[in-house]
Amino acid sequence: MVGAGPAGLTAAITAAQRGYRVIMLDGNRLPGRKLLLTGKGRCNLTNACDNDLMISNILHNGKFLINALYQFGSSDTIAFFASLGLPTKTERGNRVFPASDQARDVLDVLLNIADKAGVDFRSERVIQVSHERGIFQIKTTSSLYHSSRLIIATGGMSYPATGSTGDGYRWAAALGHRIVPTRPALVPLVTSTAWIKVMNRLLLKNCGVEIISKSGRKLFSGFGEIELDQGMAGGALLLTASSQLDSVQGCRLLIDLKPALSPEQLQNRIEREVERKPGLITADLLRKLLPAALAGIFPQLSNIKPGTRVIDLKIKARKRLVELLKSLPVELTGHGPFSKAVITAGGVDVQEVDPQTMGSRLIPGLYFAGEVLDLDGLTGGFNLQIAWTTGFVAGSSC
Repeated sequence: MVGAGPAGLTAAITAAQRGYRVIMLDGNRLPGRKLLLTGKGRCNLTNACDNDLMISNILHNGKFLINALYQFGSSDTIAFFASLGLPTKTERGNRVFPASDQARDVLDVLLNIADKAGVDFRSERVIQVSHERGIFQIKTTSSLYHSSRLIIATGGMSYPATGSTGDGYRWAAALGHRIVPTRPALVPLVTSTAWIKVMNRLLLKNCGVEIISKSGRKLFSGFGEIELDQGMAGGALLLTASSQLDSVQGCRLLIDLKPALSPEQLQNRIEREVERKPGLITADLLRKLLPAALAGIFPQLSNIKPGTRVIDLKIKARKRLVELLKSLPVELTGHGPFSKAVITAGGVDVQEVDPQTMGSRLIPGLYFAGEVLDLDGLTGGFNLQIAWTTGFVAGSSC
């Protein structure tokens, strides 16, 4: 099999425990490198929800997984890791993490069980895959392998530094499979708004956001956490938006920095500050309302001269401050690159894959697992569950 990420490890372990000799090929020196990055190093293993909710959080082809999830769903994932001696905990939004908060612990138990099952990991980069007369020929940088069965679990194109370079798509296409065009998903959005280019990982919690099209149509709205960083707008809320919207070029992001207050309430608060401290400098007022990094750019956005007292602000200027606090505009130009993406949207067309086995409908003995398939979910453990589920089914069926 090719690929030693979460899906590949699961497939390899499952197949080896069934008595098959499993050679797992991967260009990385050690398997599971990408797993260490998931959940910001904490590894959001799965989501403790039922299958219907799991499917509703998979944006593309969720129904393809109906049968597979009954074979290995989120409760099976939790039980599997418990059986390996890895306790888990469930947090807000039914997100499941290792109790230790360490992705390293997840990888360690997988590598340990893979070793006990007899999985033969070889650090060799595959450069070509072909099929003739029922036999797959897998050529690496140093060897040539032949097998009657092959599982491709090479991941997508996100985190290319971990070896996810899209090779699996090329091999699947060479074997006759259709590849749904790929794009970065769960990725920050790129903005042309100048002041965001100087922001350094500014985290804004409890914000309201809207994304508005050129024609004024609301494309997305939500409430939560966003992050502004060197010309990009990310954070959990906007990563979700990036996966739901195929294009944001020319769209406008509107950020409500004070969603708990109406414009009238904000206006009244400013007036109270004026009455209480007539000599209060506008910058000092803004520091009471905003993080320092934002407070520093608001006067510029409002055309307020440095050192201006709040009492000297004209009604129009005060109104402008309220408008910015409730609807801070950010111009969007597109999705970020694969190097910033959590996952890849697109991939091997699932219409050409048997949902009960993850086997190719075109070539007997060929199986797919994980992100190489045209399956992608929202944040919250759904994408790792796709990996565990498809890996288990492929390993059980090959």
